[in-house]
Amino acid sequence: MMVLLASSLFSGTVNTLALDAIAVHAMHERHRVIIEDDRNSNFLQWLHSLSPDHREQWDFAINRGYQLEAREPARRTITIVPTETSDWRANPPLVSLNEAVTFLNRPFHVILEDAVSDRNFLLKMATVEQRSTLLVQENKGIVIFENGDGITSMPRRIETIRQEGQISILRCWVMFDSDALRPNVPSDQSERLKSKCLETGLPFHQLQRRSIESYLPLPALSGWAYNERKYRAVRHPIFQAYSAMSKVQKHHYNLKNGFEADAKRQGSNAGDLYEDLEQAQKVPLLKGFGSDIGALFSTEHVAEVHLRRDGGWSEINPVITNLMAILR
Repeated sequence: MMVLLASSLFSGTVNTLALDAIAVHAMHERHRVIIEDDRNSNFLQWLHSLSPDHREQWDFAINRGYQLEAREPARRTITIVPTETSDWRANPPLVSLNEAVTFLNRPFHVILEDAVSDRNFLLKMATVEQRSTLLVQENKGIVIFENGDGITSMPRRIETIRQEGQISILRCWVMFDSDALRPNVPSDQSERLKSKCLETGLPFHQLQRRSIESYLPLPALSGWAYNERKYRAVRHPIFQAYSAMSKVQKHHYNLKNGFEADAKRQGSNAGDLYEDLEQAQKVPLLKGFGSDIGALFSTEHVAEVHLRRDGGWSEINPVITNLMAILR
């Protein structure tokens, strides 16, 4: 985020302590500090009133901000102004110095249906550089992968964010399943969550395939089926039946719980996607791969080359690239 410091902040009594708090985060690349007018006489007078070491730190923070902006411009901007109250509806928001310190100190929440498997899914779909950055930011507490407690609970969380306003909206991003039984027809619950995000103004991604498990490439599932001898007899028929399905069928099959779990789902979201399957092929797929199949994203069974070849990478990595742009 680009943090623009209004020249008027340096008129009269300057709150150097609050400004230092903002500069420290900029030095660690949580955001970029840019001076509205770095030739302003009040700013220069304040800057030269600092001790040499203190001034050097400010010079570093400001120059780093210019460098980062030249290389990769920030997606978002706030302007810090010498007022008691903030105007978050302005474009860009006009934020009081004290509120800016609180706001910029807040972590960024990546809200997921499940903070373990969905987090691992995102990290697998990231490039090495993106993954490294996300892990460093997570370790520093800059980014939090938040457990949304499932798709049915997430609208309540989004409503809380909406009520808190831009101070929370600007620090959140959301991803959730489509739960679609067939292409381009997300479940009613998924569509309600999408509408809630749109209403709130939250950036989000609704998966095109049914769930994160739908992005598991066949080589990863092959490892699940054959690597452990004691499970091969049970898992082999499931994997073989799944492999024989069309690409579209794979993308919307219930990998965790199989056809039996979808038997009661009727109405506009259902369809005839699997009607051409022979009964002998359907039987092994009745119960699915198991509720913990998504844990494969935490293992080396899932490789970037296979994710790219499967096609899921072309959907999800641009999403991560967009998230990284919001974070910077």
